[in-house]
Parts: sequence; C-alpha cells; structure tokens
Amino acid sequence: MAGQLKSIQKQLNATVDKQKYHRRREARGRSSAESVNERVQYWSAGQTVVVMVVAVAEVAMLRRLFKTDGAPLRQGGRVFPRNILPAGGYAHIEISGPSI
Repeated sequence: MAGQLKSIQKQLNATVDKQKYHRRREARGRSSAESVNERVQYWSAGQTVVVMVVAVAEVAMLRRLFKTDGAPLRQGGRVFPRNILPAGGYAHIEISGPSI
C-alpha cells in the first residue's frame, strides 16, 4: 500500500511539474503575442497616417492643377480649365517619322 501511495505521489508531482511548465510556456507565448500585436497596431496607425497625408497631398495637387484664374475656357462645347490648354486654345501634336 505504501508503494502505491509513493507511486501516486510521484505521478501527481510529475503532473504538477508539467502543468507549471505549460503555464510558464503559455505566459511567455502570450507575452510575445501581445508584444507583436502592439507593434502591429503602431505600424497600422502609422500606415493610416501616411495614407491620409498622401490623399490630402493628392487632392491639393489636383486642385492646383485644375485651378482656373477666371471663367472656364469653352472650346467646341467642352469646358477646360485655363491652365490646361496653351494660349491658342488647342494643343498641337506633331508626329515625326517616315512618311508613308
């Protein structure tokens, strides 16, 4: 009977040791996961800020590109901002190359 009690005691101690080991391992893993999650959140917040800044810059650049100094210029029923077309009103395209 005493031998069986010692055997059970050894098995209980081994089980307790394994549980402690797995609890420490779980705590270490949780700590690592929380650290990674925190870094991912900071990275995502930084990317969000960058995307917003780029969007605002693009809108500002497009507004400046299409900014008119007065009434829009009308050519052939279409309305063009004044700063897009050259002084003559139409863009002239020259094609160079061998004649056919």
